[in-house]
Amino acid sequence: MLFWRRCRECRELARHVPTPTKSAQFLYYRVCCKGCLTDPLQGVGQTTNTAWALCQVWSAIDRGKALELLKSLMMRVRGEMGSEQWLLQREEAWQRCARDHDYVKPVLAIDPVPSVFPAFCDPSHTIFPSSPLTPSSPSPSPPIMPPKSSQQAREPSFAGVITISVLFFAVLGGAYVSWFGPLLRRFGMVPWRYADSFNNGQCKRVEGLEACEKIIWHTPSTTLYLACSSLESRLGWTPSMDHLDSSKRSASDTFFTYSPVTGLVTRLRITGYPYPGMGISMHGFSLVPSAEDPDTLWAYVVNHRIPREGGARDKGADSTIEVLRVKVGGEEAEWVRTLQDGGAVLSTPNDVLGGPTGEWAYFTNEYSVKIGLARLGARLGLPVGAGYIGFCDINKGCSIAAPDVPGPNGIARGKDGKVWVSASFHGDVRAYEEVRLGELKEVDRVVLDRYEDNVSVDDNGDMFVATFPRATDFKHLFESSGRGRSPSTVHRIYPNASARADPAAKSQYAAEQFFADDGREASGVTTAEHWVEGRMLFVHGHISKHLLVCTF
Repeated sequence: MLFWRRCRECRELARHVPTPTKSAQFLYYRVCCKGCLTDPLQGVGQTTNTAWALCQVWSAIDRGKALELLKSLMMRVRGEMGSEQWLLQREEAWQRCARDHDYVKPVLAIDPVPSVFPAFCDPSHTIFPSSPLTPSSPSPSPPIMPPKSSQQAREPSFAGVITISVLFFAVLGGAYVSWFGPLLRRFGMVPWRYADSFNNGQCKRVEGLEACEKIIWHTPSTTLYLACSSLESRLGWTPSMDHLDSSKRSASDTFFTYSPVTGLVTRLRITGYPYPGMGISMHGFSLVPSAEDPDTLWAYVVNHRIPREGGARDKGADSTIEVLRVKVGGEEAEWVRTLQDGGAVLSTPNDVLGGPTGEWAYFTNEYSVKIGLARLGARLGLPVGAGYIGFCDINKGCSIAAPDVPGPNGIARGKDGKVWVSASFHGDVRAYEEVRLGELKEVDRVVLDRYEDNVSVDDNGDMFVATFPRATDFKHLFESSGRGRSPSTVHRIYPNASARADPAAKSQYAAEQFFADDGREASGVTTAEHWVEGRMLFVHGHISKHLLVCTF
């Protein structure tokens, strides 16, 4: 810090010394501080640089003013050094100056050199007199000429270029390893990332079920529940993808059921909703058996409403969580209540995990803002616009259960009680424990290195995650109105017995690819459910045209 302080002092000196040109002032400062900037840790002498700088610009400044300012500066520097170091640096300065100039006599009036030094520099003593001159009688000085050493100082050395190049590529490499490389892999923009065919040899389509963002398997009734819309509505009105054309929003989204045993598809009627003209724009949903009656299911569904005031493109969606009651085997979904807080916490929900009483729910809030460039920053993995896991209770309101989750998407509860959330913008799935109701603590993380969507749990306790091997293809599928193909994969996450015996293991779980399709049959899959007993996998997507049922 001592030398940086001297450098600042030298800058102040250059600023106050009147010079005929700005270039002379800049030269003074540049050379004066060269030692500080190049090697402050080694203690390059400020005295050396001060004398050399004065030597170069001597004929261009007001000598009387310069002498006083320079004397004050050099005396301070001298007081901070030992005598031996002072003499060595001073002599070095005059040596360098004498090699290039013959008009340094006025400098000696400030700092006379030992008698042996003039002999070393000029045996005839024509340049360095044996007795110092005084400021009142300076010798006339010839016009200033740039010294060779100054020209050399302006040219970067080969070693300097190599050092800068090494540092540049080191920084670039670090950025690639820590941010850019993982980002490319998550987007699928790597040559080795493609979706091969796996476990898709015995699959059949179920028509009449389109644009089902999420599906949930109910084992007791061997029934698959689906939250569906229309392709036109999804392509125009999907706030999570910044598609905010409210004129395309559907007013007829609803639940469907599908029985793989009978092949029957049933559309559920939504009753009791207080805004029938608006309807419910469905996204993620949760299905939980009632604590009082297992044949009654609480259905929690994300509803992206149109804002009551202002346009959606300017304000984003007015999103809520609707709570409905469904009877197993029934054909109605009865609206009960709405969870909302005006967008303070519940602002950009994607998926929801409800409780058995119909009174509270966790939800993934994908972004911290509804619109704007911060959302793009979040998608790129930058610490702006990051989402979180929220919690709403009809008695306590809404709060943040777990902060700073990059792109939280799907959410589900495991058989062991852990809450699993896909952090899409970071390419991993995270496990949380409940510290208390409404507060979560991360305890594990499984890296899949790609964008993920919804998470489900089968009867064995294994997690199934819909993943995008090439997220850019899914984006293109969306932008091209559903034309084209987006390869799809499903990953299985399961307990790793060997890792649980190793305290140093990064995760207590392992992951494997369970299903893959190149997009011909399963395009843009966002949700998957596994029926263990029936050895079936059900897959669907936000803008998929049909349900796909695969057997193993």
